[in-house]
Amino acid sequence: MNNKGITIIELIFVLLIVGIIIAITLPRLDFSDQELRSCGRQLVSDLNHIKTKSQVAGNSTDNLIILDEKYYFIKLNGKSHKNVNFKSNYKITNNMYNEVKFYASGSPVRAGTILIFNNNNNKYIEITITPGTGRIHMYDKIRQGYKKDWKNGWKNKY
Repeated sequence: MNNKGITIIELIFVLLIVGIIIAITLPRLDFSDQELRSCGRQLVSDLNHIKTKSQVAGNSTDNLIILDEKYYFIKLNGKSHKNVNFKSNYKITNNMYNEVKFYASGSPVRAGTILIFNNNNNKYIEITITPGTGRIHMYDKIRQGYKKDWKNGWKNKY
């Protein structure tokens, strides 16, 4: 008897081998850098929003962003406006007493640096607020490793 078909066992075996080869040869897709940039862009956008609101309102005390390790929230006109929670592997640290406000001129009450860390791969991005001008800038380069003083935060240093 001449059978020209294949059995189910042969089919499963071939599919298993092909699956293993594909799993080994495909690169591991890691979107953590893009996600870190996205978190940074969102924070920069919210900082610019607060800056603009302070310039339009003519005061800085009612419009602010309060930063915590795992989240930040925005207050507009003294009322809670927006909460942004980061994933558990992200951490925010800064040297601005965890509060960002702007004068009516657009300059910050306290200039400084904000870092967003990815604790899974020790990468971080840096956002700076320039004194005098209030320019908010996020560096494109994602940096590797913690800086010793920044790892534990700046809360009690400044």
